[in-house]
Amino acid sequence: MAAENKNNTKAWIIVAVILGLLVSCALGAVAGGAIGYAVGKGRVSRVPVPLPSPAPEPQIPLPQVPEIPESWGGALVLRVEPDSPAAKAGLQVGDVILAVDDEPVTMEAPLADHIQRYKPGERIRLRIYRGGRTRELTLTLGQNPDQSDMPWIGIRYRMMPDLDWRPMPQAPGNRGRSS
Repeated sequence: MAAENKNNTKAWIIVAVILGLLVSCALGAVAGGAIGYAVGKGRVSRVPVPLPSPAPEPQIPLPQVPEIPESWGGALVLRVEPDSPAAKAGLQVGDVILAVDDEPVTMEAPLADHIQRYKPGERIRLRIYRGGRTRELTLTLGQNPDQSDMPWIGIRYRMMPDLDWRPMPQAPGNRGRSS
């Protein structure tokens, strides 16, 4: 029986030592955290931290936007082929072709449809929009490099939607505000 009591006592001592170590570790962690928090809090209030200065914003030039006519549509010239009929007539990238021989260029009547009504060698008048003004150019159609019987002006373009930019009438009591 004495041997059994001795073994039980050893087991309880081992358990007590392990529990004591675990409790002391937990208490040490809590106490260390609390002391670290208190010390850190005291230092922050006494030592100002300089804030970084904001980076300078780059100055980006804004593009010049031409005045927009009341009614806008047509074919925006994206590229003018060198030595093409368009280049010889003075057409430039950024021009908007508004009409061919006084017939408006619209989404319903695109530039290609207007040009296809003519034959290579015929002269046409283009009304264009450039730099806030409309101008007239005369152009002699060339032969399409892919189909010699088809007319060609030598540009790449994108049709622009027909937009009406006239200001809308404002309702009474809605002065100066827009939605």
